[in-house]
Amino acid sequence: MPSALPRSTAASRIAQHVVVFAVASGLTAGLYVGLHTYAEQDSLLFRYLAGHPVEYVETALFLWAMTALTVKGYQVVTDRWILRRGILPPWNGQPLSLEHAGPLLERVDNAPRWVQQSLLARRTRAALEYVLIRESAAGLDEHLRHISDNDAETAEGGYALVRFITWAIPILGFLGTVLGITEAIGNVTPEQLAGSISGVTSGLAVAFDTTALALVLSMAVMFTTFLVDRAEQSLLDAVDAYAEKELIHRFEHRDAAAGEAVRVVRQGMSEVLHGLESLVRRQAEIWAESLRVLQARLELAERQQTERLTAALTRALDQSLVAHQERLTTAQQTWLTSLTSGLAPVEQLASAVDQTRKAVQEQTERLAEQAALLRPLLDSEQQILRLQETLSQNLSALNYSGAFLEAVHSLTAAIHLLTARAENAAGRGAQTPLLTRGRQGNAA
Repeated sequence: MPSALPRSTAASRIAQHVVVFAVASGLTAGLYVGLHTYAEQDSLLFRYLAGHPVEYVETALFLWAMTALTVKGYQVVTDRWILRRGILPPWNGQPLSLEHAGPLLERVDNAPRWVQQSLLARRTRAALEYVLIRESAAGLDEHLRHISDNDAETAEGGYALVRFITWAIPILGFLGTVLGITEAIGNVTPEQLAGSISGVTSGLAVAFDTTALALVLSMAVMFTTFLVDRAEQSLLDAVDAYAEKELIHRFEHRDAAAGEAVRVVRQGMSEVLHGLESLVRRQAEIWAESLRVLQARLELAERQQTERLTAALTRALDQSLVAHQERLTTAQQTWLTSLTSGLAPVEQLASAVDQTRKAVQEQTERLAEQAALLRPLLDSEQQILRLQETLSQNLSALNYSGAFLEAVHSLTAAIHLLTARAENAAGRGAQTPLLTRGRQGNAA
């Protein structure tokens, strides 16, 4: 009972290509968003990945190819794991009847879908369907070899996109070279060179950067393609060995009369394959020769453009140097004239400063003489201050003496008063002289 899996397999391959393109587009967008957000514009990474639109296209194609190769590598690893586990039950080596093909095909169809899409499951299903449809195992080996050739061609065709990208990236690098050199030649003018040659150098930088990036990316894609292709070829050989060991001799061969026809067909197929191999080899040689001729022409054109650009730059630089020399000489003469005319006020100012210095020096000497004359006066003032202090002390002492004399006189008057009262009995006549003496004493 044939399966409709080939149609679903083709649809899954188309879906796989769409997913690969979407993932590669997302990776490219994420790379450039992160590059414009976190990387500095003068960094080497920003220069080689985002310096020109051609570099954007080269990076996008590179990520597309690497995503496709990653998916193919993952498929190879998965098929390797399925091959190690096996998909059919163990077999003792004795031929089985054709009735066992149906249950074995059901076993394959009941496996998970990702197992059904593996190379080993497809090969096993094709062999079992052949036995069920033919109701014979005769010619199964030729059928499996035919399927093996188809799988090899399918695997080879799976690298068509990667080979196209591997071819397109260097072409984009050459395109960037042409654009950069064209930009540099467009900027080779006497006015541009007199002002700045950054326009010329920026064009050359674009030319070399795009070519260098294209060569590096194409080498990385080619090396990864080589590794994945080797792994897939090894997987195809392992599946062929498994089919020969587990499928070709598993069922009974009832149609022995077809052996001669099979031999003739095999011989014819061998001749056809030999002719195809010769044709493919010749086509590869023609392509290689065409690529060598194209490379030689591109190198010649690039060499001629470089020589013309070098000659034009040399002439332009010579003219610019002569013009700059004349301008420098004129500016030097003007500057010397301005300097000479500007030094006269400076000399007058220096003379005035020297006269001022002499006047200040004379004033300083006069001040020193006046200070010497004032020093004795200061000493005399200090002596006068000391005399004033001594006089103040003396006056204070005199004030204290006057107060003491008044106290003595008051005490004397009190004594006389007491004496007069005591002698009151002696009579008025005697009091009067006493009082008179007391007044005289007070007067004294």
